[in-house]
Amino acid sequence: MDSKVSLSLYKPEYYDQLKLFKLVEGQEQFTRLPIESIRVSINNPDCYRIVILNHDLPVGYFVLQIGESVKEYTENERAILLRSYSINSDQQGKGFGKQSLELLDQLVSKLLPNYTEIVLAVNDRNNVATSLYLKSGFVDRGQKAEGRSGPQKVLFKQINTVN
Repeated sequence: MDSKVSLSLYKPEYYDQLKLFKLVEGQEQFTRLPIESIRVSINNPDCYRIVILNHDLPVGYFVLQIGESVKEYTENERAILLRSYSINSDQQGKGFGKQSLELLDQLVSKLLPNYTEIVLAVNDRNNVATSLYLKSGFVDRGQKAEGRSGPQKVLFKQINTVN
């Protein structure tokens, strides 16, 4: 089946499918499962929970966050923090990560039109994710941060406004 990837704000109807998500062994040190992320962020008005869909079925998840947390990584007041990015283990390797990141500019232009940059932190040891982000237009400016599982690279992506 061909893929038809789209991004949607989280809706309670996705909960049952998201709670079945699993990570490939070892990835839990780098990201949270969607359900854990939802529990942590559900009452935070600065968090936009995004579900990656393929033919309207959840295959991945991430959070876009504005506000104070972004200041840990950049002084740009119009930057958004991308965090808790994951693709369900049985859906990895099918291009959903790349396709979802290609849709980021369009999503941000609609959802948060006054923002100009996306920032994220990726663990130095997470080579697969780092490669995906760099191939998707993120740039490594040499900035580092300390994360829960060790040193992280801070990556940046300018948002190309989509009308």
